Amino acid sequence: NYDAKSSANAARGALFLLSLDKPAGDPWELDVNYYKLVTPLSDAGKANALAPPGFALSATGSVRYAYAGDLQGNLWRFDFSGKPSSWQKAVGPGSKNAPLFVARDAAGRRQPISHAPRVVYAPGSGYIVLFGTGSFIQNADADPASFGPQSFYGIRDSTQKPAVLVAGRDDLVQRVLAGQGPYTVTGKTLLFEGTNARKGW
Repeated sequence: NYDAKSSANAARGALFLLSLDKPAGDPWELDVNYYKLVTPLSDAGKANALAPPGFALSATGSVRYAYAGDLQGNLWRFDFSGKPSSWQKAVGPGSKNAPLFVARDAAGRRQPISHAPRVVYAPGSGYIVLFGTGSFIQNADADPASFGPQSFYGIRDSTQKPAVLVAGRDDLVQRVLAGQGPYTVTGKTLLFEGTNARKGW
């Protein structure tokens, strides 16, 4: 999705939706039988790509939200609860299309997201978006000089309006997985309500 003639398109990911009922002889037309939902510009100087999405489904089985990360650590939500005419503005969910969360290690370095997340119901309301960070896509990923700490996250999306974003690690509970099987998980319990509530782990 890189356009060398337009810096505005550098390092932007995109989610494509294709109409499967398009007659074979009809041409593809943007916003008619296919949609291209572009994520906002992040860091144009670094490689980027959108990972496969995970889905939150409605009671009828249709897609309500899609969640996808990118190689710059952004976790995006795409809102399909409205009509197709509103989908171009459905990337975010924050103000000015800000992502739900940006994965960073303890030193503040972005952690790439290259795998589809899993989406489960959160207690009370909303969803928990589960995903791990790391990538093994480019040759540079195999260079030990580029190695960095990676994490597994459970980020809560309350789906409230205006959107409640997760600002960083301080909004989360730290939990540690150790062992080689059986595994042990240590750390504080995640509370969803009350004064010690957090937005994930």
